[in-house]
Formats: sequence, structure tokens, C-alpha cells
Amino acid sequence: MSLLHTLGLASQALNTQSRSLETIAENLAHADDPHYSRRRVVRQSLPGAWSAGGVAARSGPVNGAAPRVAGVVRERDQLVERRLRQATAERDAAEAMEKVWRSLEDLLDEPSGAGSISRLWNDLEQAVLEWTGRPDDNGVRRVVVERASDLAAGIRRLAQGLNEIKQSEQEALDRGIERVKELLRELARLNGSIRQAERGFGAYGETRYANDLRDRRDAILRELSAFAPFTVREAASDTKDEPDLRIELNGKILVQGDTVIPDLDDYWRSIDLEKELAGQSGMLEAHLDVQGKLGGPDEPGTLRWTLEAMAKALQEKTLELLGVELFSTTAGPSVAENLTVHPELLENPSQLQASEDQIRAWLLWLQGSPGDESTGATEPHPLETYRNEIVARAGEWSRAAERARMAAEDRVTHLQAIRQSEVGVSPDEEMIALVATEKAYAAAAQLVRALDQALGTVIELLGGAGR
Repeated sequence: MSLLHTLGLASQALNTQSRSLETIAENLAHADDPHYSRRRVVRQSLPGAWSAGGVAARSGPVNGAAPRVAGVVRERDQLVERRLRQATAERDAAEAMEKVWRSLEDLLDEPSGAGSISRLWNDLEQAVLEWTGRPDDNGVRRVVVERASDLAAGIRRLAQGLNEIKQSEQEALDRGIERVKELLRELARLNGSIRQAERGFGAYGETRYANDLRDRRDAILRELSAFAPFTVREAASDTKDEPDLRIELNGKILVQGDTVIPDLDDYWRSIDLEKELAGQSGMLEAHLDVQGKLGGPDEPGTLRWTLEAMAKALQEKTLELLGVELFSTTAGPSVAENLTVHPELLENPSQLQASEDQIRAWLLWLQGSPGDESTGATEPHPLETYRNEIVARAGEWSRAAERARMAAEDRVTHLQAIRQSEVGVSPDEEMIALVATEKAYAAAAQLVRALDQALGTVIELLGGAGR
């Protein structure tokens, strides 16, 4: 092995250890970044022995050949990444739903809050009970009208609150779709940037890998997957020859490499989201699910429809049993949103005229609908229906969302721990590698110095021989 060949090997070793030190420093600098993937230097032996003139004498690995940097790649586990994206989607969806149902529970203020329908209904019952003993007492009638007005106001407030929550969920859905489109376009740009950045070779002749851009892409994929169950197709490892990353939704390709489908906006306007996302996880489906459960006054089985039925029953039964139009509505498609006490009775409660039998019949209905003695059938009481269909369901959905969020959070925490153990930075391991690499670097540097001295001696001797 010639002196120049040995010097070349030492220089190559020095470059390799230098790149290793740079990589370790980069890892340590990002030790607290959850989106960072640990970098690893891939080493490769020189392809052949070198003659004194620096020309390859023969091909193939050579004993004693110094390693060179083939590339710096990320430690990454695609299976863990995919499971982490799914668990994150489930957590975010459950968290969004839990927030909505919590806000609904606050709006209901049950069972004894000042604005709860149950309490307002019971207050009206107490006022009517007082009225049964004093049907001609104007003071008692005024209290009955006021309590009826409070109940009507509570029903209006709840109907408006349900509408506002539904509208808020629609706005959140629209924002989510806009964010999805932004992320899809950003992914396409990143794919193009990665392809551009990985052309050619690095300063040490290594293969270029756009590791920072790839980390950024992984973070975007996690955010994107939280909205809907997108299918991400990518290579099993980071290689320059990996096929273009592809994003699909139910088989529809939305992103292929650096290209987004040209009709992306039209696509999201044209598809039936409820059909496309039915039974899937993600925040878009969560917003759709909440809207479906809230529903509208003409959608049977929904919360809004139940409240509408309650308001209609209150208005109609009061008129039927009391013989007085105590509750009325202004123009509008919804009774619950417009329920009020007749303005004339509000102004002059003494006009609230009814017999003691009528008052008792109304009170009996307010307390619980009487059964039909001939058939044994009973009518569903609107207050109990409200409690069972709105209050109970809201609590049930809230608890279910809370349990789903906690379970998903546990999975996310578990998968993040696995990811950290496999691709995260361990300062202790990096410090151990740093010490070993520094020693290797010092050894290579010492060899270069020794060879430099030897080469200087040879030159000096050759120069003396010519004199």
C-alpha cells in the first residue's frame, strides 16, 4: 500500500468521522422535537484500491479500505407512523365530539340549573298548583303567566342554542375541508421540493436525502389523517428511488407525487361527504355526526325534532285542557324557536280565565300525562321525552366521547413512546456515540499528521538526493 494511498484512506476516514460528528450534533440539537426523526450515517467501503497516481487499480472492496459516507438517512418505522396517524385521528375526533356534547350539557343546564327546562317546567307546575286553590286570584294568575313565559323563553333559548351548535359544526366542517385542501397542496409542493433537493450528491459525495423536508411531510400527513381516513402509499424506507407518494380517499387519487388533481375544489363540493365518510374516523366525520344527531325540527329522531315536539305538545295540550291560548307562536317554521306567552295575557293576566276542573286537568298533565282508563295506554309525556331523548342522550354521547378520547390518548401515548424509542433521539446514546466518534476522528487526524510528516521526510530526502 503506497504512502499516497494510505494518506487518501486517512483523509476519507477523517471526512467520514467529521460527517458523523455533524449528524450527532444535529440529533442532539433536535432531541426535544417530537416530529424529528433521528439521523443515521450510512457508511460504505471505498470501491477499489488506489494507485499512487490516484487511479483505481482494481474494483471491489479492499481490505483496509476506509469507509465513506453513503448517505444520512432517517430512522423511521412506517407501521408505527401509520398506526400513530390512525390513533391521532381517533383522538382528535373524539375530542371534538366531547367538546360539542359538553357545550350542549352546559346549554341544557340540567337537572336543576336556573335555565334548565326541567326546573322551569316544575316552577310552572308549582304556580299552577297554587292556582288550583285560588282560580280567581289575579296575583296567582300573574305568577302562572310569568312562569309560563319563563318556560317558553327557556325552550326558545334551547332551540336557538341547538341551531347555533349545528351552525358552528357546519362552519368547523367547512374550515376542515379548506384545511385539507391546503394540506394536500402543501404535500404536493413538498414532494416536488424533496425530489429537487435529492438530485446530485452532497459535500462528501454521499447520496442526498431531504430529511428535514421528509420530517415536515410526515407531520403534514399526521395532521391530514386527523381529518379523514386518507390512504397514504409510500415506500417502505427512505430511498432516492422511492415511487411518488400518493394520497387517496376511498380509491380516489388526490395527490400523486408533486401533482394535485386539477379539480380538487370541485371534488370536495361534489362528493356526498356523509356517504364517503360513513363509519370512518376523523374530524370531518365527527362534525357530520354531530350535525346529524342535532338535526332539524322536521327530522324525526333528532334532538331538535324532539324539542319541537315538546313545544307543540305544550302549546296544544294547554289550549285543549285549559281552554285558553296561553302559549302562542309568531310567524315561522318552528314552534320551539318562536314559542311565547300570548301578548294580551302578558299585559293583563286577569284574562287568564279557567274553571277549577280545567286547571286541575292541566296540572295533572303537566305533572305526568294521565292514562286512558279504557285502554290502559298512556301518552308520552313531553317533559319525560325531553329528559330521555335530549338530556340523557347528551350525557350518554358526552361520556362515550370522553371514553373514546381517553382510550385514543392512551394509544397515542403508547405509540409515541414506541416511535421515540425507535426513531427519537436519546441524548445518552448520542453522547456515547459522540465520544466514540471523537476518538475515531482523533485517530484519523493523528494518522494524517503522521503521514504528513512521513511524506515531508520523503520529499526532503528526495530533495537531498538531487543535490
